[in-house]
Amino acid sequence: MNFKKLIAIVVCLAILLSSVIVTNIFVYAEITATVYSEEISATAGQTVKVPVMIKDNTGIMGWKLTFDYDTDVLTPLSVEYGEVISGGLQDNIEGDMVPGSINVYWAGSDNEYYNGVMFYINFAVNESAVGNTKIDISFSQADTFDTDFNDVYLNCEPISLNISNSSYSQYAKINAYANDVVAGDDLQLKLNIAEINNVISADLVIEYNAENFEFKEVSANGVAIKNSNSDGILALNISEISEAVNNSDFVTVIFKCKDKAMSGKYDFTLSSDDEGIICKGCSINVSPSATSE
Repeated sequence: MNFKKLIAIVVCLAILLSSVIVTNIFVYAEITATVYSEEISATAGQTVKVPVMIKDNTGIMGWKLTFDYDTDVLTPLSVEYGEVISGGLQDNIEGDMVPGSINVYWAGSDNEYYNGVMFYINFAVNESAVGNTKIDISFSQADTFDTDFNDVYLNCEPISLNISNSSYSQYAKINAYANDVVAGDDLQLKLNIAEINNVISADLVIEYNAENFEFKEVSANGVAIKNSNSDGILALNISEISEAVNNSDFVTVIFKCKDKAMSGKYDFTLSSDDEGIICKGCSINVSPSATSE
C-alpha cells in the first residue's frame, strides 16, 4: 500500500468516526423531558387549578417556563407547589408580568430527577368565557440546564381547558384576522368561526378607521350575508350558519387602504349584541407607500 492510499484511508476513518460522534451527540440532545398537563374542565366565573407536570426527566437543576394564555378568558392569580417540588419556585405574577404571559422559574443545588406535578397555576375564569381555550408552554434554553450547566431540552405540550357556562343556551366564536398592508393596497379581513353550538345567525359590527380605510365589498363562504356601511361602522347580518362552516373562514371583508394612508397600527374591532356570539377583532400595521408619506 502506498503512502497516499494510507493517508486517504486514515482520513476516511476519521470522517466516519466524527460522524458517529456528532450523530450520537445529536441523538442525546434530542432526548427530552416533557412538560404537560391533563385536559382541564373549568366553570365560568370560578377559579381553576391547573397542574403542570413533567415526565421522562433525566436530570435537571434549573428551568424557566413561560405560559401564554387568552386574557379574555383567564387571569392568573397564584402559583403553588406541587407534589414533587418543595423549594426554589418563583413566578412573576406580582412582578413584571405582561398580561397574556407569565413566567415560572425553579433552581436547585444539584440534578433532580422528579416526575409528576411540579406546581399548580390558579386562574380566575372570566364570567363570559365558554368553550375551549389553550395555554401554550415554552421554555428558555438559557435558563434550563443540568448540574454541569449543559442545556436541557424540554418538550412543552399546550394545555387544553374546556369551560362550561350555564348562561349560554347557544354560542359560537368569531375571530378576525388580516395581514399587514402597504398604503394603496387592498386588505382582506377574514372572519373565522369555530365551536358552533346551536347558532344559526349572527349580527356583527366591524369598526374601522374610515380616514385611512375604505370599505369595498364582502363575500361569504357557505352562509348568507347582508351588509350596511357608514362612517367607519360596517354592520353584517349573517344567516344560514351551520356545522358545515365550523372552523372555517366563512366571511371575507375587503377594505381599500387609502393611497395616502399614514403608516401605523390600526384596529379592526369586532362585536355583537347577540347571545353567545363571542368576538375578537385584530390589529394590523400599515407601511407607507411613495404617495402616503
